Amino acid sequence: MSRPLAAEHQRCDRQARAVLQAGEWQQALEQVERAQTLVRDALSAGQGSGEIPLEAHAKLVQALIGAVHPRIVAAEEGGLAAEDRAELCWRLATLLERHGSLPLERPGWLPVAEEQLVRHGALLWREAIGVREQAEPRALAMFQRLAQLLEPCPAWVSTSLQELERNTPVSATAQPLWLELVLRPGQAEVIASGDRRQFNLAPALETNEQEPPPERLAAFLREQATDAPSAPASVTIVHPLTSLGTDLAVLALLGEELPAERLPALQRAAAAWMEQAAGLGLAVQSLMRSPQRLEGQEMVLELDAIELAVLQLGAMRDDDELAAALHTLEQSERDPGFWRQGERQRHWWQGELVVVDVLRRFARELGFYPAREDPLASLRAWCHDGLALLAEAALLEQVTLWSSAEAPEWLLLPLHQQLSRGSGRFAQVGGRPELAELQALLAGQEVLYIGPLAEVVEAQWREGRCWRLWQGREVAPHGLRCLAPPESRHPRRPHGGFEASLAHCLEAVERLLDQQPATLALIGVGTYRLPLCRALRDRHGLRCLGFGVELPQLYGVERPGEEPVWGAQDRNSSQWRRLADEG
Repeated sequence: MSRPLAAEHQRCDRQARAVLQAGEWQQALEQVERAQTLVRDALSAGQGSGEIPLEAHAKLVQALIGAVHPRIVAAEEGGLAAEDRAELCWRLATLLERHGSLPLERPGWLPVAEEQLVRHGALLWREAIGVREQAEPRALAMFQRLAQLLEPCPAWVSTSLQELERNTPVSATAQPLWLELVLRPGQAEVIASGDRRQFNLAPALETNEQEPPPERLAAFLREQATDAPSAPASVTIVHPLTSLGTDLAVLALLGEELPAERLPALQRAAAAWMEQAAGLGLAVQSLMRSPQRLEGQEMVLELDAIELAVLQLGAMRDDDELAAALHTLEQSERDPGFWRQGERQRHWWQGELVVVDVLRRFARELGFYPAREDPLASLRAWCHDGLALLAEAALLEQVTLWSSAEAPEWLLLPLHQQLSRGSGRFAQVGGRPELAELQALLAGQEVLYIGPLAEVVEAQWREGRCWRLWQGREVAPHGLRCLAPPESRHPRRPHGGFEASLAHCLEAVERLLDQQPATLALIGVGTYRLPLCRALRDRHGLRCLGFGVELPQLYGVERPGEEPVWGAQDRNSSQWRRLADEG
């Protein structure tokens, strides 16, 4: 292996082992796939086996399989979701099939592990038919491989194979082409790896300190779509948050973080990537996350875009800039036109954040208001709690995060990079928790609700309507007490500042807990959400679930214009209450 290839293989090996130790299976697999491509390319180029570290590569593959295999085959409760296991099986089966073609001696346990992974993958993809794209061709390919590995071929495998061959269109069995937007310093702009083609943003950022022009991305996508066997149906665009998030985590692990001032360029490039793909009629993978598991979690937080934008400011901007913006807000306190600016701007979070705009949204929509005597200290106090919780999520895994939108995850990346420096441990973000799991978690508990529409929510509970919200579904009851957080959205200033309102709210909580202890807190959107979650957990040992604006829907309360987030098809509409927006 030539010196550049050898160095790159060593880099892949080092990165893979580091993220493998951290339990980041997908990242580890990607590094091993890259290492395998290097080895195969070197062999294809005619380099002698003595120049290629085949033994080291074999040990790397064995380390990956040894670590990931139990997570898939054992399928312990609370482990990987079925869709994640299916995807891993597919990629590991491909990796091992290619590994078998290398001039290597395999340990006796590796073929056994391969057969088990292919068996599980075949069954998982068969179960996913009709639910996930590519399920039919992948199930067929996995059963075909399983038939090769099992001698003699069992009847159940033959029967499944025949059924899949009858039902799977010939065109569906074509190998799809995956296109990714990546960040790989030191590598070429276009990277070809097996059935993946990757556009690397690093060369443009290193040369021009900005993202490549949209027409360059369009040319890459058009070229790949034209070359694909049945374009554009055979081309899948990986969501850029998935690929870029993985690369940023690896860079953080290596201490090679992307400078903060270049992070907005990633967002702009990703937006252009999505726009150009749509213009070519190429399907972009959904960013749908597996529902976040709640069992055993002491704190679960929904990510909020405005909160994360403010935390970015607190972590990355200096005091003078923040103080100047706070002064602008104070000087414009009685200017209605100033406070209406940006109300209809949907993508305010893309690109470099404007400090005044973010803090205006924080005051207008979430209710932050600083103390007159020291506004900066108020802002820093709020940021302290939020950054501490994110650090716990990334480094200690004591806080679990979920999101149902794209903006919060983009805003989280720079914070992840800073908080995870040297560890590469980006907190895993799940999707919206499932309604059934939420209801099971609340059953029999004494619940403290602190959030919007508290009086209406309590009335729903008191009248028993919240147990009859969904047809054909029994909901086990739980105790409930409700408290409205301070209403401090601009121009309201109920106390001397944010800290004073938080203290009043905590005093009210103390009185409720003195009357009747609680075991779990549901805390809704607003500037008090993160500080309350941290205080109630640390002071009273409460399990805390921090939600966004949809929290009242858990009790059958919604405002006009809100999208239903749980059980939209099974609602018992007579038990729901729709309210006029209280502004």
